[in-house]
Amino acid sequence: MALNIGMVMVTGSFETQATVGYKFGGPEAKNGSVTFDVVPVELMEFYRTSNIRMGLGLVYHSNPKLVKDTPIGTSGLPNGTYKFDNAVGSVVQVGWAPEKLPFSIDLRYTTVNFKQSGVTNAKSINGNVTGLYMSYFF
Repeated sequence: MALNIGMVMVTGSFETQATVGYKFGGPEAKNGSVTFDVVPVELMEFYRTSNIRMGLGLVYHSNPKLVKDTPIGTSGLPNGTYKFDNAVGSVVQVGWAPEKLPFSIDLRYTTVNFKQSGVTNAKSINGNVTGLYMSYFF
C-alpha cells in the first residue's frame, strides 16, 4: 500500500506532479510476516488527453527497510531488520482520468535497485514493482 500527498501543476495538456509518501506492506500469516517500508519522493511529467494520463518520472526512495519475522527454517534469510541505502528509480504510469472529475485510476511500473546498508560489496536487490493507484485531486 502507498499513501502519497503532493501537488500537480497543469499547463495545457501537460501536468507536472510532485509527491512525497509512505509505501509499506508485505505478506503476513499466522506464523510470521515479512514487511517492507520506504518513503518515496517523486517528480513526474504527464501528458493528458481528455480521459487518459500518461506519465514518466523519477522516484527517490528514502530509508528503505525490510523486517522479517518468520519461523526458523522457512527461508535462508535470518529474522531481523535489514536497512538499505537510499535509491533512485524511474516510474511509468498510465491511467484513466475523466476530464470533469477529480480522480484517476492508474497502472504504474516502478524500477529501482536497492543495496543493503553497511555491507561491503552488497549485491543489488531488484525492487521493481507494478501497482494499481487511485488518486483524488482537490
